[in-house]
Amino acid sequence: MEFAIDRETAFPAVFPMNDLRLNLSQKQQEILLRGLRYVRSSVALDTCDRWTPEIDVERTRQYAEIEELEAILNGVRNAEVAAAR
Repeated sequence: MEFAIDRETAFPAVFPMNDLRLNLSQKQQEILLRGLRYVRSSVALDTCDRWTPEIDVERTRQYAEIEELEAILNGVRNAEVAAAR
């Protein structure tokens, strides 16, 4: 897997995940979804000394990324259910 590094933040750049193909069992999907719920809770419970609008923007971005991953995992599950019919 290749990724680019954002020069300003030194973090990997975020790319659309529309082309991601996963071959996961239902149990693996459930484990990942459970982990994402934990990550969402971690974002919600993250404390800071002083609230700023930037912190709110960052949390909103993190929630959006988590929701995108959940949608991908749920889409895989829905596609497998449809294929089994």
